[in-house]
Amino acid sequence: MDDRGLETKTGTRHPHPRMVTPIVRRFVYREGGTEDAIEVVGPHLRTLRSGAKSVWDDHAMAIKEAEKRARKLKKTGWVEIEGGTPWRVWDPSANVLAVLAANQGKASTYEFSVGVAPCHRWTELVNVMEWHLVCSDAGTRAVELRIKVPNGWSHDGSAIKPIDPGVRAQVLGALIEARDEVLAVEGVRGFPIEPIPRGDGQLGFDTVWVLGPLHNLQVQPSIERSVSLAFPGWSCEFGDQDGVAVAMARCDGLRFTRWDRVPFPAYRARFDCRPGAKSDKRLLVYNHSPLNLLAALAKANPGGFVEIENCQGETARFEVAGGSLTGFATGSPGDVAEAVDRFLRQG
Repeated sequence: MDDRGLETKTGTRHPHPRMVTPIVRRFVYREGGTEDAIEVVGPHLRTLRSGAKSVWDDHAMAIKEAEKRARKLKKTGWVEIEGGTPWRVWDPSANVLAVLAANQGKASTYEFSVGVAPCHRWTELVNVMEWHLVCSDAGTRAVELRIKVPNGWSHDGSAIKPIDPGVRAQVLGALIEARDEVLAVEGVRGFPIEPIPRGDGQLGFDTVWVLGPLHNLQVQPSIERSVSLAFPGWSCEFGDQDGVAVAMARCDGLRFTRWDRVPFPAYRARFDCRPGAKSDKRLLVYNHSPLNLLAALAKANPGGFVEIENCQGETARFEVAGGSLTGFATGSPGDVAEAVDRFLRQG
C-alpha cells in the first residue's frame, strides 16, 4: 500500500521468472544481540524481524529493494554479518502429498482421499473449505484448487449453501484433462471452459487460471515451489503476458477461493488527480474500482488525467476540463461507468 491507500505492488510486464536460489543477508544490532534478516526469492522479498512481505516485478527489482533496506539498517546501527541461510528450503524431489499429510509435526494433519482420477486427491475442512490437488505421476509437482464453502459456518445460524457439483466437476475435469500442460505452466495461463449459467443470473466461469510455480507461503517450505495455484474465473481477469508477480497482485482483489464471486476485470492505471492523488509514472495494478479514480479526476486540477489498461493491453485515457471528463467516454456517470466496464471486460 502506498500513502494513498492504493495497491502499487507491481508494474511493467516482464518475462516469466525462473526458479532462483534464495538470497539471505543477516544483520545484528550489537546492543542486545537482536538479529534481523532480509530474504529474496525471485520477485519475493521479506524481512525476519518485521515479518513484512513484498512482491516486486522481478528478481532484479527485489534485490534492488533489499539493498535499500540493508542501507537503512546500517545507517541505524545494524552490522551485516556472514552466514545467511534461507529460512525456507525447497526440495524439488519431495513428495507433495507426503509432506502435506505429515504437516511437519504441527497439530493439524490432512488426510487426502482419492478423487475422480488417480492423479486427484482431496480433503476438506467441514463447512469451511475443500482442498483439491492434481499431482504429477511422481508426486513431486501439483496444482492446488481451494474452494471456500459459499456461506461457511455462521454464528447466526445461516444456512450453508453447497458447492455447485457441476462447476466443481467441470473445473477438475479441465485440470485433469490438461494435466501435463497445467503442471508445466511457468507464469500465468488460462484454460477455457464452457460457462455454466448461475442461479443469480451471472454468467458462469469461462476460464480456469493456473499460476505457478509460486513461492507459495501457504504450504510447507520443502514443497513451496512445487505447488501451483489454480482457480476458475473469467478471461478478463488476467492478461496473457502477465508474469507471476503481476498476477499475484491481481489476486489480492479476486477472493479466488469464493466460487460465488462476480468478475473482477483486470486493470492497471497511472494518473494525476492532484490535489487528490498522483501515481507512479508506470502502469500499476490497483484493486479498487477505476470509477474511484475517475471521481477523483473530476475534482482534479487542469491537466489531470487517468490512463487505464485492460487485460488485452489496450489503454483508455480520460482528462479533465472544467470539472467534466473528456477522452475515452463522456456523458452521465452511468454512461461512463458502462463504457469503462465494457472496456475492461471486452476490450
